[in-house]
Amino acid sequence: MDELTKRRLKHNEELFRSINEEVNEAHAGSGGGTIGYLCECSDRNCQERVFLTEAEYQSIRSDERKFIIVPGHGVPGLEEAVDRRGDQYEVVQKGDEAV
Repeated sequence: MDELTKRRLKHNEELFRSINEEVNEAHAGSGGGTIGYLCECSDRNCQERVFLTEAEYQSIRSDERKFIIVPGHGVPGLEEAVDRRGDQYEVVQKGDEAV
């Protein structure tokens, strides 16, 4: 994968993450139900949602290298799946050079 492609993928992921940060802030302290976050995969056309509690999202976000995605949306060689919650979502982790 060339460097331009890697930068584009990273930009897409960061865009989805920034939107999810706003979603999380809007629902902060809402009482424990699930919240629909955007899949943080690198596909700029992806509009799928991942449903987590605020606590689950905060736990994942405590490591800036981790992203939430719909299962199967990962990019081999760019990220590694580190957790999977059935068919609900995957947590992928970027290598240090990808952050």
